This record gives sequence, structure tokens and C-alpha cells, in this order.
Amino acid sequence: MAARFPVKVAFHHVGRLAHRTDPAPFQVLLDLPLTEHLSRETFTTRLAALHYVFLPIREGYYNLSASGAFLDAMTWAKPVIARSPPIVSPHFRRFGDIGYLCDSDADMRDAVEAIVTGRDADRYARQVAAMQTRRAARTPTALATTYRSVTQQDHPGLL
Repeated sequence: MAARFPVKVAFHHVGRLAHRTDPAPFQVLLDLPLTEHLSRETFTTRLAALHYVFLPIREGYYNLSASGAFLDAMTWAKPVIARSPPIVSPHFRRFGDIGYLCDSDADMRDAVEAIVTGRDADRYARQVAAMQTRRAARTPTALATTYRSVTQQDHPGLL
């Protein structure tokens, strides 16, 4: 997509490269992954510059594990272009249009192309707002309310 839309599309790597990962496939990125931990300044600068967080995560490992990148997207209210493993798809059902939920690599390419060729500023603003709502649902106060409700439901009289 970066080759097809060279002025409009650039992919960046925000985190560090996982141990024993071949760096060769990442050479197409504008910001190459680092092998050491990023400074907070580098991390925030890279993440703040993004319009979307691209999450080509697959079923398997992420069926039962959180994605730090997805949590960062929520924290920074960045819409996502993501695959649909169980850790991602419920967020789309609960919070609405928080980006593009994709089932395949072709769907991810289509999402990038739609963003580049459609330039729907209103939809993007709605996606950011939905991510802000998602972020608000993760505050300690909001989570405490949810935890209290679940605890009361599962253990009547405990509280």
C-alpha cells in the first residue's frame, strides 16, 4: 500500500522488535523497529503522529492474551485497522465504529485503500470519538463500577 500510494500512506513501527524476529520484512516501514526498548519520548512521538494503529494480529496467541498495541490505541484514542480475534471484535460490538475490523489481509488492504481514496473526515472524527469513549470505559472509576456490579451479581451479599 505504501508503494501504491507513496505520498498518502506510510507505515511506522512504534514498539521494539520482539526477540529473535527477522528484521528484513520491516524494511518497508518508514520508522524501523528498534531492538532495544523505546524511550518514552520516542514512543509518544511515534504514536501521537499516527492516524490509525494497524494490528494484523492473528488468532492463536492473542485469543487469550491482551495486545499492548491495542491497549495503546485505546489510550491514545487512535482508531484501528485490525484483524478480528476475540480480544478485538467485542470492542467493535460494544463501542461501534472504532476503526476497521478485518478478516483477512485483503480486507486490511481494502481498509487502507478506502481510507486513502475516501478521505472521510467525518467518519474518522466519529472513530476517534468512539475510541475516546472506549478509553473512558477503562478508567479506574469505570472499571471499579463494572467490577462491583459483577461481584454483586456473582456473590450476592458479599459487599
